[in-house]
Amino acid sequence: MQKIVCFGDSITAGWNGVQETRALTDRLERGLNCHVVNAGIPGETTRQARSRIEKLTDERANWIIILFGSNDASYHKGIPADEFRGNLIAFIQSFHPYRVILVTPPPVIEEKQIGKRENKHIAQYAEIVRDLANAMSLPLIDLYKFMNGRKDLINLLLDDGLHFSHTGYDLFAQHIIERINCLEENKKKA
Repeated sequence: MQKIVCFGDSITAGWNGVQETRALTDRLERGLNCHVVNAGIPGETTRQARSRIEKLTDERANWIIILFGSNDASYHKGIPADEFRGNLIAFIQSFHPYRVILVTPPPVIEEKQIGKRENKHIAQYAEIVRDLANAMSLPLIDLYKFMNGRKDLINLLLDDGLHFSHTGYDLFAQHIIERINCLEENKKKA
């Protein structure tokens, strides 16, 4: 059975506004018939996550999905863009690059995130993720692109304008499932 590690912040952790849930984990396990290790920690930045990367490199995973940026790009935690890039590179280099899938941070509903996050700032961090995926020839799931400007964004996020609703997790999980299935199919053809 395949093993997938999801490494990230509260969006990865399945935060529902009160606690962590298996919102992402269950969807991936059902959709891919795999075992998921959810290594998402609410509120975490890439700076904080560096302290636990060594433990994760011991996981013998088929795929490692990395999603950070919402906290790094926030005004109250603010990790500089260059440091964010460097931290992501350190994560990628810690794993076998062929197993890493990068995910851009998603947009927020700005009216609900006043003083915390703005999409123009998150977009800069999403661009860093895109650039790294391109430069390192890594698979990418561009959540920012998929979700930005959608009229139904309010249905994809909780009332806080940041965390995912059930519908948001359906969309996120579906993108991961489709991407992994495509990558696995291409490996068989190679």
